Amino acid sequence: MRRLLSIKSLKNIKLKIFDAGLWICVSSIFYEWALLYLLLVVAAIYIYDPKNIRNWLVFLSVGVCFFMIMYSILVILNETSFIKTHYNFTVNFNLIFPIKWWSSLKLSLYGLFNIALAFSTFIYLGKAGMGKVIIMRLVALSFLIGLVVNFLVTSENTNAVMITFFPSVIFIVNYLESIKRTKLLELILISSIVLPIIVFVTKL
Repeated sequence: MRRLLSIKSLKNIKLKIFDAGLWICVSSIFYEWALLYLLLVVAAIYIYDPKNIRNWLVFLSVGVCFFMIMYSILVILNETSFIKTHYNFTVNFNLIFPIKWWSSLKLSLYGLFNIALAFSTFIYLGKAGMGKVIIMRLVALSFLIGLVVNFLVTSENTNAVMITFFPSVIFIVNYLESIKRTKLLELILISSIVLPIIVFVTKL
């Protein structure tokens, strides 16, 4: 994500595209649906430098490079079946439905909370120029893709939601920057430190 956001400088764009795309492909080893984050790379290319055909060729070369490296390693380990068994992109609805109401409620509140922060951030940055607004659009897209990946990952745990923490933190920081009243800002910051500690202690 950091590499994609740094494309705004328009320096070493092809290197940043390759770096970001390759790391996304590597992350797909853990969650196959993480490949959806390649849409973020496509969006960044389209926003910043869509007319340069070399950027699109670099994007395509990422998949070829990753496949060649991974397949070579799997051949050495005699585990070539991993590609077929891991990258099946199936959705296990038996694990998704019925949704546990408490986990679903927490995820829904988390999503709504971040959507509200995103709207607040876009309103606040509306006067700051298109540069920051474009960055926040990429961050918002990253958050939405993270929620989709968390939903599609066929796992009984909810660890995949951690991939949405980075854009969520950006939303929170931008919202805090929009608060002009010092006492209110201090109260929010103190609460953000004290409340997690209280929750952690009560769970012990």
